[in-house]
Amino acid sequence: MLKILFVCSGNTCRSPMAEMMLKSKLKDKKIEAEVSSAGIFANDGDAMSLFTEEALKEKNIPIDEFKSRKINDKIIKNCDYIFCMTKRQKEFLPAENVYVLGEFTKESDVSDPFGGDKETYLAVFNQLNTMCDKICELLNW
Repeated sequence: MLKILFVCSGNTCRSPMAEMMLKSKLKDKKIEAEVSSAGIFANDGDAMSLFTEEALKEKNIPIDEFKSRKINDKIIKNCDYIFCMTKRQKEFLPAENVYVLGEFTKESDVSDPFGGDKETYLAVFNQLNTMCDKICELLNW
């Protein structure tokens, strides 16, 4: 089974949003893949941010049980594709299967909504939605 990992800084905003979004898209397409997320500077066990949860609910994306986790070598070695939110995050991950989401959509980095209002999180949701659609297209899903 294909294993996909989304990575951001704290694993409470962008990467869990992308994780839940792609899981939902794959479920709708009846495609089996393991989708997860982690953060470069994450604290293990933190909840996803309130506005991340609200944005997902507003867009009717089911939310699985979630706890943040810090990325490590074991997680990296267990993934087929690792998608980062920024070019800088990619530099932290010494693996050949690491990509920046913006590489596929010709967009810039996904900005960190941490500390922003709900509208900021909804803007990030829309950006990630386009990027997850592109992942599905590139993987012929």
